[in-house]
Amino acid sequence: MGIGLTEEHEALAESVRGFAERYVPASVVRAALEADEESRPPFWSALAEQGLLGLHLEEEQGGQGYGLLELAIVVEELGRAAAPGPFLPTVLASAVVDASSNAKARAELLPGLADGSRTAAVALDAALTGRRDGGALVVGGTAATVLGAVLAD
Repeated sequence: MGIGLTEEHEALAESVRGFAERYVPASVVRAALEADEESRPPFWSALAEQGLLGLHLEEEQGGQGYGLLELAIVVEELGRAAAPGPFLPTVLASAVVDASSNAKARAELLPGLADGSRTAAVALDAALTGRRDGGALVVGGTAATVLGAVLAD
């Protein structure tokens, strides 16, 4: 099954490509690669102001109300620009939280992820276990690859 991109999707891609040209020049990518410590990129607040961090989230969660297809278009364009920073793990984590049935987690986490005040990490290869300890969930184990771990809130 193919994905049919509409004129609106093409306009979104063009818009994000223009954003990347303005905010993610080669000097920003180079500075991120040469930095001693990872930090949020200088364009992080601009991503939030453009609504790109919450594009796929419902408006009541601080998002724009679009879907994962639109988010994939943004990811592709930022990837094309080699945009540094925790965009991918933050939006992946927010999509997972959004898909959960945990209303409390959705209410507490999604607005901050959408407005850029929080970042998230995603474990891609993990052997984790969880257990309840009173009212808290204690997670333990090993995760070999964690995207965005250094900057995650």
